[in-house]
Amino acid sequence: MSNNIYSDQVNNSNLYANKLFYGEEGEQVENLGDQVAEKEDDKSEEDLLRDCRDETKKAKDKLIQCKKDAVESQREITKLEAEASELKSQVQEEREKVEQTKNEAEAKVDKLKLQVQEEKGKVEQTKNEAKAEVDELKLQIQEEKGKVEQTKNEAEAAKAEVDELKLQVQEEREKVEQTKNEAKAEVDELKLQIQEEKGKVEQTKNEAEAAKAEVDELKLQIQEEKGKVEQTKNEAKAEVDKLKLQIQEEKGKVEQTKNEAEAAKAEVDELKLQVQEEREKVEQTKNEAKAEVDKLKLQVQEEREKVEQTKNEAKAEVDKLKLQVQEEREKVEQTKNEAEAAKAEVDELKLQVQEEREKVEQTKNEAEAAKEEVLRYKIEQEKEEVMQSKIEGVKEELLKCKINMAKAETEWYKKAAEECKNEKRIGTDKPSIKVGNENDRGKHVTNEVGNESGEITSREITPDLSLPGICGPKATLYKSNNKIGCQGFNTSDLLKELYPEMYSNSKILPYIEKGSEGIYSVVNFKFAFTDTISSAANFGNTKCLKCIDSPRELACQDEKVKSFCQSGNDYANKELNKNFFSRESCPDLIKDPGGASIVKAKQVAPLIIVNNAGNMIDKEGNNTQVHYNSLKPYLKLNGKIRDCGNDQKCKDYNAIMEKVAWDSDKEVLLKAVFNNVQRTTPYSYDNEVGSFPIDNELI
Repeated sequence: MSNNIYSDQVNNSNLYANKLFYGEEGEQVENLGDQVAEKEDDKSEEDLLRDCRDETKKAKDKLIQCKKDAVESQREITKLEAEASELKSQVQEEREKVEQTKNEAEAKVDKLKLQVQEEKGKVEQTKNEAKAEVDELKLQIQEEKGKVEQTKNEAEAAKAEVDELKLQVQEEREKVEQTKNEAKAEVDELKLQIQEEKGKVEQTKNEAEAAKAEVDELKLQIQEEKGKVEQTKNEAKAEVDKLKLQIQEEKGKVEQTKNEAEAAKAEVDELKLQVQEEREKVEQTKNEAKAEVDKLKLQVQEEREKVEQTKNEAKAEVDKLKLQVQEEREKVEQTKNEAEAAKAEVDELKLQVQEEREKVEQTKNEAEAAKEEVLRYKIEQEKEEVMQSKIEGVKEELLKCKINMAKAETEWYKKAAEECKNEKRIGTDKPSIKVGNENDRGKHVTNEVGNESGEITSREITPDLSLPGICGPKATLYKSNNKIGCQGFNTSDLLKELYPEMYSNSKILPYIEKGSEGIYSVVNFKFAFTDTISSAANFGNTKCLKCIDSPRELACQDEKVKSFCQSGNDYANKELNKNFFSRESCPDLIKDPGGASIVKAKQVAPLIIVNNAGNMIDKEGNNTQVHYNSLKPYLKLNGKIRDCGNDQKCKDYNAIMEKVAWDSDKEVLLKAVFNNVQRTTPYSYDNEVGSFPIDNELI
């Protein structure tokens, strides 16, 4: 879901970027960046677009950085989840170890049970053997009774002998009793040793219990699984104790069985007193008793070894558990610290993400506003298209009218020239035509629709103009740019025709007239021409481009416009400013060879005067102390203020714009003059030129 959110944010940013990459007229302006020359500090329409691109790129970079930060946060979260998974894996391993310990304990219990079962089997076997032996002895006694009955008569005779035998049996009884007592004492000693071993086992058990208590206390600080481990261990220990008790009971039973066997043996010994043959059996019983004692000793030894082994295992287990508890403590502490750090980092990331979301939301709102503006523009464009279609019809009629008038005027001039030739005089009953010269190359006429127009004539760029003494240190650019021999015009002449009030203002004139020091410059302006007009690169603060190289340029949207010139940004360079304003004999608008001899020019974007610091000068000649760069963000592609809506700052700049912008809808004819005949006949239509195509509606 987070990826979708960031994808939407990037898409919204792209929409906003698309808006910024297109002009207010809906035309793409991506190629404007190619029109910017070197050392441009001031900002024109291309710079506005470039700034828009930069701002868009910054916004995209911020969004990409936000996405990267979010991805990094996701990576951190994934890392934390992996660590949590690792902890779970460790817990699972602990559980498996507990399960293994439990299984081992169960295996030990099963082994002990098997041993008990074996002991039971051995006891049962011993009991059966003793019973069989008693039955056999009873059978022998029965046989002996028969023999006794048979030899009863003989017994009397052997009574004395029997008495003697009784005495011997009595002695043997005493010996057996002594042996029995010795065996009993030895058994008691063994019992005492067993009791001592039991005490040691109990002590070991107590030590194990104490260790277990310590382990229990330590395990209270770790996870719930450790408690289960202890519980399992206690259950196993209780099971072992229970089995030990069962073994003890079985040993008691064995002891009881042994006593019964001893009693049976005593009975057998008593019977053996009646026969001589029982002596050997008594000796055998003694040997068996001794073997049993040895066996018990062996069992006691084994029990001792088992107790010692159990003690060592319990101690090792306690040490191991202590080590595990210590490791778990360290892991828990480390995990706690890492969790705290991760939590702080996540909180910081959340704050950053929240800030980026707010920025994205702001960008989204701006994009929505731009979208609304585009929609509003489209509606206005449709209206303009309808109006334009109507205007085109009027233009066609007007064009036909102008062509007819121009032809009639040409015929009139031809007729006048013929009359002059015949009468050998000039100007009789004809309009007075003033021949242009270097000091007065501008003329004013009124066109067919009543709008005032002006005319300026060209001058040839001769080799002497490339000398620094005439046109300044930049004059050599005429030669390096192959402009020697071309016809050229002065921008200052064009300005005099478009903005005559500028040259009648006493506060402004000293800074722009011939010989001034280049303190004033111009920005923001753009002029369109019906033929190719170029500029010598880096000669003045004017840059001219061909429409064929910039098809998306606003000024080039009419097919009759072939080129346009706009302000550069080097308003601090006094030499460039002199070439623009005060060096009137040094053309900075150059007519390329070929093409029409008359070129029409008209303003596309208004002109603003600035000083060397970039501060704007109003039309009254006062310094506004407002830098042109502060105004640029609020301008459209046509150099005019955009629709401010509720933006108060924009409205404030709109008021400033009204004071500083020089605006004109005049047409100016640029006539390339190659000889004096053309200079005396300003309307020489060697190449017919139609009405100027740029109207205010287009702009």
